[in-house]
Amino acid sequence: MYPFKKKRNFKQTLLTTFVLVTVVYMVLGLYFLHTSHTEEQKTRKAFSKNAPNLIAVFTGDSGRIPFALKTAENFNFPPLFITGVSSKLATKKILNSLEKKNLKNFSKVKFDYQAKNTLENVIYTLSFASKNKNYKKILIISHDYHILRIKHIIEKMVSKKVMPKFYFFGISKNYFNFRNLKILFKEVYKMVRTYAFLSLWEKELTQPIPLN
Repeated sequence: MYPFKKKRNFKQTLLTTFVLVTVVYMVLGLYFLHTSHTEEQKTRKAFSKNAPNLIAVFTGDSGRIPFALKTAENFNFPPLFITGVSSKLATKKILNSLEKKNLKNFSKVKFDYQAKNTLENVIYTLSFASKNKNYKKILIISHDYHILRIKHIIEKMVSKKVMPKFYFFGISKNYFNFRNLKILFKEVYKMVRTYAFLSLWEKELTQPIPLN
């Protein structure tokens, strides 16, 4: 008769599970940042001599809007679409920022107050872009941890035959900071959830949003 195997201590099991989950999250997190870096290189190359036709910035973390305004200024201010703006007060602050920099381009800045999450950010951006056939090169600005999820949603919702090309720039964060590392880990979870949701919803996406 074989001796009974010693039962694994519950704390050991819990610790092992925690370590494995942490390692998986770390690997996926590094993949997220690698994707953002790769897309950044493509973007820099694409716009080294030419400006994007439209810049769309997804709100949700600090620093994105000031970075987008600076980027727009560097490109001689192409149209700027800011999606997920929380209130009219936020809009006023953005316009005041333009005024302080002596940039009289208020008419080129459009705001979306409806989007409450990344999926809606994409939907409203695509809807806005579909109204103008001149938007052939669209630059999406967010943070580096966020780029993979945005890219995945756009690829699911837009036909590959569509004329506009999408480029991505992710603002870098310091992941030696615990708060930022926590955000990255949370984004991994959100990506898994989004992937599952879009996979279930794929039949609804067989007719992508027509941009042209």
